[in-house]
Amino acid sequence: MHVRAHGETSVLEYFAFTYIGDVIGGELEGIGHVLQCPPKDLSMEELCTLFIEDLILKLSTPGFDGTPQFWSLLLRLAWSDKQWSRNVTKVPDLVCILL
Repeated sequence: MHVRAHGETSVLEYFAFTYIGDVIGGELEGIGHVLQCPPKDLSMEELCTLFIEDLILKLSTPGFDGTPQFWSLLLRLAWSDKQWSRNVTKVPDLVCILL
């Protein structure tokens, strides 16, 4: 009974994962230059001047080579629905960066 509905689940999951993978892969290719770090910039002074807020802004902003779909996926992974409804002042941006 209802075999047809259950059989299409795997096809829809495959399509969804493929589509999401393509979209996020394209966004990540677009910001490759932002995430690359030349060896000369790996000194202690350069690493200490890295601003996490700048990286969050670059990743979450839709324009300027941002990754809005990837960022929304990270947000979804960082917090459950219960946390979204309960936490009205906290922002999960740092959790997303650590994912």
